[in-house]
Amino acid sequence: MRPARSGSRRTGYRLRKGVFVPAPQIALRNERICVVLPCGKALLGFAIASNAKDTTLSHVSEAEGRRFQLILIKPSHYDDDGYVIRWWRAMIPSNSLAALYGIAADCAERKVLGPDVSIDITVIDETNTRIDFPALLRMFSRHDNFGLVALVGVQSNQFPRALDIARPFRAAGIPVALGGFHVSGCLAMLDSKAVELDACREMGISMFAGEAEGRLDAVLRDAATGRLAPIYNFINDLPGLDGTPVPFLPKENVAHTFGLSTSFDAGRGCPYQCSFCTIINVQGRKSRFRSADDIEKLVRMNWAQGVHKFFITDDNFARNKEWEAIFDRLIELREKDGIPLGLMIQVDTLCHKIPNFIEKAKRAGVTRVFIGLENVNPDNLAAAKKHQNKITEYRKMLLAWKAQGIMTLAGYISAFRRIRPRPSGATSPSSNTNCRSTSSSSSSSRRCRARRTIRSCGRAASRWRPTSTSMMSSMCARRIRG
Repeated sequence: MRPARSGSRRTGYRLRKGVFVPAPQIALRNERICVVLPCGKALLGFAIASNAKDTTLSHVSEAEGRRFQLILIKPSHYDDDGYVIRWWRAMIPSNSLAALYGIAADCAERKVLGPDVSIDITVIDETNTRIDFPALLRMFSRHDNFGLVALVGVQSNQFPRALDIARPFRAAGIPVALGGFHVSGCLAMLDSKAVELDACREMGISMFAGEAEGRLDAVLRDAATGRLAPIYNFINDLPGLDGTPVPFLPKENVAHTFGLSTSFDAGRGCPYQCSFCTIINVQGRKSRFRSADDIEKLVRMNWAQGVHKFFITDDNFARNKEWEAIFDRLIELREKDGIPLGLMIQVDTLCHKIPNFIEKAKRAGVTRVFIGLENVNPDNLAAAKKHQNKITEYRKMLLAWKAQGIMTLAGYISAFRRIRPRPSGATSPSSNTNCRSTSSSSSSSRRCRARRTIRSCGRAASRWRPTSTSMMSSMCARRIRG
């Protein structure tokens, strides 16, 4: 091992980033450094060759026999100049990566590939970690390419980068699978040959659509036997979440996020029909949720490694049928067990009307809430089927969160198509003239009330403009899931 270079953000010895190291114990074994930690009923270890030119750290099992190398990679995306965007600290942790890691760790513990085959898991989030391709290829070579590279939670803007990540592995004959909202959304809403999905077929990349709970076992077995299918499509067969492996990431990976925060989904699915959202097409409109016991389990797992800040990625936590039971359990963990929870959630604009919702959110540890205001033009909202957004309720809703000392972050869509101008002589909907006059048109009345609401809020909504694309993407990007 060699010391970290001067000016590096790490001190001591250099370890490859993006690996599984949750609060390890270190011991010397036969001229090697072995990091050992308990994980469920099994002991998992990490071995680092002391004479390696570029040291690496991998999650390996103590079991004898063949080792299946499972590499979970969350791709980043390219900027306008073709460079990979990578941050020193990522703002939002990847729930897709945490969910897949939890499922994969469960597969490893259950030995789904047989009693003599262990599964070694490496986790890499490219939004905050550089992918060391030569080191990964060498690792696969030492194990006769016995393993799988899984590109996790790939969104549409990340799809080109995901293909580029896959190329060196496919050139070496290593199986690669790709899943996430891009593949799932395209197969759910578009022709199966749309948006360059044929590139996956040409490269021999297996596509996974849908959710992995209960399905990853079969994918791993197919990869281990060299029979990986071109497509695994479960988009119309959504699993239940109660009792399934909970999302989890080791602290070594969580440390690369801003504020040492991780994420989990307490539920999936949304009852609404917003036309711009892919959630209902991929995760469905039926609410599926984890139990309060599952939430307590994952909170305690993270607290054991010193992590207590969470982004609950439910698209609309207020419509999770178990929200109160979950909040009650989190309140108990916070007030009785002393776990200093800090939470961020996503909700709709009518959640302040649910009795005790905001009050219990505060007691559970919610410090920030993301709300999709989307627009202040009622006609635009109606055209987008965002009927649940009542502009006249915006001020009351924001003040309700403010009264509890909870910070609100609002998403605003500025690219809605404008309403066509009215014929000459007709009253303009954007005009303030006659705003307070009685009108027989209900839509005109709604617009008048909306303008008065905006004025009472200091016209902040009408003046707001994003100052840059990065601000929009980091603070107000809609439907960040992966």
